[in-house]
This record gives sequence, structure tokens and C-alpha cells, in this order.
Amino acid sequence: MYKGTILAALLCLGIQTEGLAQPKIKVACIGNSITVGATISNPEVNSYPAQLQVLLGDGYEVRNFGQNSTTVQTHGRDRDDATEKYAYRKQEKYQQAKAFNPDIIIIKLGTNDSKECNWHEDSPSVFANDLKDMLDDLQTLPSKPKIYLCFRCA
Repeated sequence: MYKGTILAALLCLGIQTEGLAQPKIKVACIGNSITVGATISNPEVNSYPAQLQVLLGDGYEVRNFGQNSTTVQTHGRDRDDATEKYAYRKQEKYQQAKAFNPDIIIIKLGTNDSKECNWHEDSPSVFANDLKDMLDDLQTLPSKPKIYLCFRCA
């Protein structure tokens, strides 16, 4: 009974509590085949989420929620496949990422959106609206995650 009260007081005072288990900061890596590590050897070790885990260390739990061929756009396709089943938000991985309730989300999507089959005259506004909808949805998570978008600079 007193142990919990003492711990709470120490935490409120900002006193270090060495030896006590601290909750890990949860990081969800959302993305397409680049996140999965589809073209690299041993992606369980060499994908960017796996390498991020190594760099961040034991205070973090990094999970890979990458899904091959996915898009930001809700009507995303893969090449000539007209089934439009490639929207990341339609994937089980998206639901798993949300259920993880991460503290930090890193999004690496958009590569497949730039394919000719997905990029048309209205695509810039569709992409922007679908990305905003995704971000709005993720910001409703109980963890109120910090969200980082990855992009390529030329």
C-alpha cells in the first residue's frame, strides 16, 4: 500500500526511480513495401523499422505495420489491377497499427500513389484529402500519438 504512494510521490517530484520498469514508448511504422523491407535481404533485421528499434534501444517498442503495394488514396490500385484493394486504410495492418495504440507513428506512404495507374488530374487533391482523413483518424487514438510523415527530397 505504501509502496505505491511512495512511488507516486517520487514520480511527481521528478526523482529518478532506477530499477523500476518504465513503460516502453510504442512506435508504429506504417507504410508500403519500403517499410516491409520487401526488396532487402533479411527484412526482420534490415528493414528500417528493425534498424530503428536497434537505434532507439530498450526504452522503445518499434513495430512494422508495412503492407506491400499500398496507397494513401482510398481508391489506390497496383498497376493494371482495377480492384482498388490497395488503400492502406483498408488493410488489416492499419487496424493492427491502431490497436497497438502507439505513442509515435511514422508514415512512409505515397510511392505507389505516384504510379501512372493512380495519378490523374484530380489526384493531388484526392491524395491530400485521403492523407488528411488518415491523419485525422490516427489522431483520435487514445494515445494521442505524434505523427511523422516521411518524404523524399530531390
